[in-house]
Amino acid sequence: MEIRTAVRPDLSAISDCETNAFGSPRRLIDGDGTKSHARLLAQIRDGEIRVIENGNGVAGFISFTTNFEHLFVSTIAVLPQYQRQGLGSLLLAKAEQEAVRRGLDHVSLFTDGPAADNVAFYESRGFGETDRCEGPGFARIYLSKPVTSEAAKAA
Repeated sequence: MEIRTAVRPDLSAISDCETNAFGSPRRLIDGDGTKSHARLLAQIRDGEIRVIENGNGVAGFISFTTNFEHLFVSTIAVLPQYQRQGLGSLLLAKAEQEAVRRGLDHVSLFTDGPAADNVAFYESRGFGETDRCEGPGFARIYLSKPVTSEAAKAA
């Protein structure tokens, strides 16, 4: 397995991975309902997507951005046939290393409230719940993990 920074030719594989991992294209927060190649392309351009490859191509990816003093993970996706094989953990470890490289003190993310398996996954990797938010048609659980240079080296 190799983790590397995504490049423009990865766009189609990343988009397909996102669709297959979540069962449908992700919706933008503004709810426009479109599959946004523009969003992914901007993240690729800004160096904010890492892909994990195996011998068959892109098996998963993680996207993130700097948000004040933390690295915010906006998406982590692994193709269904490669889930539960440690790829998500490897991608999170790469995000932790990136946070340290950027001089940030923690990694944060949110997951859908009904996805209890997701919460257990993140908690088993050192993330703790920081907040919950519910509204019409959505529920989110916010999680965060402090990072240090030692933790990132061990990851």
